[in-house]
Amino acid sequence: GNATWPLQRLTSVAVPRRRGGFVLARPDGLYLADAPGEPGARFAHPGAEAPDNRYNDGKCDAQGRLWIATLDPTGKRGQGRLYRVDPDGRSTGVDGGFTVANGLAFSPDGRTLYFAESAQRTILAYDVDARGNAKGRRTFATFPEGVKPDGIAVDAGGGIWVALWDGWRIERLSAEGRVTRSIL
Repeated sequence: GNATWPLQRLTSVAVPRRRGGFVLARPDGLYLADAPGEPGARFAHPGAEAPDNRYNDGKCDAQGRLWIATLDPTGKRGQGRLYRVDPDGRSTGVDGGFTVANGLAFSPDGRTLYFAESAQRTILAYDVDARGNAKGRRTFATFPEGVKPDGIAVDAGGGIWVALWDGWRIERLSAEGRVTRSIL
């Protein structure tokens, strides 16, 4: 059934856990929350080296690793980072230099990570190996001035769906980066 989880503080990401509860991303770290209203215990804070940043978006891969991005809430350019957090709480910095680090999604086989950098109007792609190492950063798609990729998802056929901030639409891109559908 539906449950209400009152959140007393800014929470930018809530990822369901296999055994119940959620991983919550708050400005000062990632927390395990097992019941509504409980603050939970902090289990990781990969972005601690940049205390002015906050977590913005995140997604788990099929192995249960949380990939999460940060940004500077005042809009300072290049301050955002992308991290991988393993189920035991160990974290690894993946990449940095982002301004508005946003949506994340994985290809159906889990070997490609798509990542929206809204300020640069791009979706980046990385090759991800079985151990969770991301390499081969490349620009997957770019968008015209004034149109910013935000949230993204991948369908079973490998199509990348992107919500376009100030673009007033959702687009589906092929695995090659071509627009195959636009929903206004």
